[in-house]
Amino acid sequence: MVKLYIYKLFYLLQNPSSNLKKLSSHIMNDNILKEISLQNKYKDKIRKTFGYNIQNEKYKIENIAIEKEKSIFRVKISTIHSFNYINSKVKTKSSERLYFILILKKVNRLWTILDMCNKDMFPSTYDKLSKRYLFNNIKECLDLDYRLHFLEKQLSSLNSFLIDYKRIIMTSNAPILFRGGIYNAKLASEYAQKHALNYNTKYKSFDNSGGDCTNFVSQCLHAGHIPITNSWRPYSTSWIRVIELYNYLIKNDIGVDITSKHPYKEGDIIQFYANNKGYFSHSGVITKALGYGEYLYCCHSYDKLNFPLSEIFPFIYDKIRVIQPK
Repeated sequence: MVKLYIYKLFYLLQNPSSNLKKLSSHIMNDNILKEISLQNKYKDKIRKTFGYNIQNEKYKIENIAIEKEKSIFRVKISTIHSFNYINSKVKTKSSERLYFILILKKVNRLWTILDMCNKDMFPSTYDKLSKRYLFNNIKECLDLDYRLHFLEKQLSSLNSFLIDYKRIIMTSNAPILFRGGIYNAKLASEYAQKHALNYNTKYKSFDNSGGDCTNFVSQCLHAGHIPITNSWRPYSTSWIRVIELYNYLIKNDIGVDITSKHPYKEGDIIQFYANNKGYFSHSGVITKALGYGEYLYCCHSYDKLNFPLSEIFPFIYDKIRVIQPK
């Protein structure tokens, strides 16, 4: 019965804007609806600014794990979220692997949601909800004030970000001539797209031990003919860690930091900075430049295939830097 309810719920989540009223009948706390509404407002605004639409949005559930404590159910869900990205010139399919936790309770024979969390957006809250001691004492939404404040802050600061971002694009739109060495950007991009959602089992995965993002990017670089060395090899710190990979590429003159030099290119390495951590903590590979400062990229942890940069930056990550391998 719980699994059937989850499938019905994710059907509604395929179009959260249109189904917000229907979702309200499943949610006890109005602030969760406010959280969903704020996310929708942000995404609507960013999509309008960059001139694209999202169509044929779907969630394909991969796995459901259910735990019960008295009358409370904790449900962990992994799902593939896919959609068509459409603008005036491009139609492409994007996908990502998402992890959710739902805290459920049956009230008058109806399932209701006490709390729900997307790991991609609020990883610390997700981790807290995963802990057993909290599960035994669920009374209200966890970190909800923080979550709402974060979304309100991101929405209120969006206009100033867009003005600054457009200015950077307009003033730096010049060809970049650094490339011309051994790096094959197309091969790196092809590898990224092949293994973004389907991990290459020839390599160890760090998905459950700190994150696999930079391990994956290093695999892409090697697929693009960047040679293994004594200081950059599986699974050296420069191979698996964000800052160490950046330092290795820059200090050894293998890549150039082109963050301020749009447009970026296929095969460029993108790294993400999170204010809540205070450092660059995530890596990916650009797979396509769409123009107007929009790019598609691939990454692991959290797995994304040809995913629009504008859907994640600056919504989750505050700033980026880009390295172009030579």
